[in-house]
Amino acid sequence: MEISGSEEDLRSLHDWLRDEDELRRAAVEWRSMPPKPDEMGSAGVLTVTLADDADHAVLARSIAVWTRHRAAVALTITAGGRVAEVDSRPLSDPAELAEIIAKLVR
Repeated sequence: MEISGSEEDLRSLHDWLRDEDELRRAAVEWRSMPPKPDEMGSAGVLTVTLADDADHAVLARSIAVWTRHRAAVALTITAGGRVAEVDSRPLSDPAELAEIIAKLVR
């Protein structure tokens, strides 16, 4: 699964996920990418490799909680050729993001 967004957001999310006890077995890797020609600022990609299917719910809940600590977030989540956009509002319901991720990995 890949998560793309601003460099600042992804660095923060990377650290957040690495500190998540329930995701200890997951591999979370961050890499910087040059911005697209029509965009300002730096961008990046997080690659998240989960140990098993049960970790999808943990990942979704963790990202949803992380968004509550951010003023504005825009992420693109890609898995298995499917793409979902998470807009800049904090997600108040972790189940909403869990459903998004579940649809991506089906």
